[in-house]
Amino acid sequence: MDGGATGCALSSVSRYIRDAVEPARYQSVALRGFKKTLSFLDVLQRKEKPPHIEHLLLSVLGAPYIQCRTSSHLLAQLAEEDRREAMRAYVIILTDSAPTLRTLFLHDDLPFLLDEVYAQFPMLQDLSITCPLSTTSNFVDHRCPSLKRLHVSNIISPGLDDFWEALASATPALTHLRLSGIRQNPRISHFLKVFLQSSDEKETPSADQVADLQPEVGNEYQVDSIDEEEVAGVAARLPDLRDIYILPSIATSINWESIRRRRHSAMIRALRDIAQETERGVGVGRLHLLPETGGYGLLEARRHWLDVVTGGDGPWQADVPGGWAEAGLRLRLRDLLRL
Repeated sequence: MDGGATGCALSSVSRYIRDAVEPARYQSVALRGFKKTLSFLDVLQRKEKPPHIEHLLLSVLGAPYIQCRTSSHLLAQLAEEDRREAMRAYVIILTDSAPTLRTLFLHDDLPFLLDEVYAQFPMLQDLSITCPLSTTSNFVDHRCPSLKRLHVSNIISPGLDDFWEALASATPALTHLRLSGIRQNPRISHFLKVFLQSSDEKETPSADQVADLQPEVGNEYQVDSIDEEEVAGVAARLPDLRDIYILPSIATSINWESIRRRRHSAMIRALRDIAQETERGVGVGRLHLLPETGGYGLLEARRHWLDVVTGGDGPWQADVPGGWAEAGLRLRLRDLLRL
């Protein structure tokens, strides 16, 4: 990949060469930022037919500082007309590229940008999206029949039950799933233990574990039991999903002694146990627990997109330095600091 310089240089040689390189000129397109997105939109609208785009990274709010500012803050800086232009750009670019896309990274935590996108993505195999679970479910719903690998980043844990059901209905061919941003949700470990059949043993929780899982009054993160038969039914409808990657996100503002912090620690410990079991070959799949981070930023998304374009696994790889072992070490260190 060279950013298109080679294609531009060849196009200037002659009309014959320009016509020859045109089909390959836009195979991989990365759009980061409002101005670049609108510039590419203008290119599309001047063409007689849409280019053959196979790999697309799209982030209207784009600049690297998106890692330290919320999308809502950046959106507030856009005039109303620019917001409409952003929506129009999403609709046209995704609609025109949908028939040929094989890789799509959407890095804007703005669900409304997808409200008017109704295109079908028949060849899409790799999707990374930064949106609420409900938006992601609606986006993949019967529109991505070939989807193999899905990454949902910067998510909020509530709503996972409906999300799993939507995946089972819309993406039966899914093989790899990564969830980035999970926190304070011990319920997910119970779900994954049943989904991956990582253990048949009925464990008796300790007194501390019971305390960690007790609902907090007035707190939306209440932990309810799961229906294991329903989970098994979801697993049966996703027969090829055997690699699940969890990237926990630690909320640094939570008090060390709070129920939410204890619940988050309980989740990490349970996920680490499942990861160890599946690594030993227990169950029918593999849970990859990645080290906790503060979030999934645009720079990392771009690096992963480039990796996928060049034949790598992008966000669906477990060879992260330290992996779950490092996450466990950091967790034990935090526990010691609390003493």
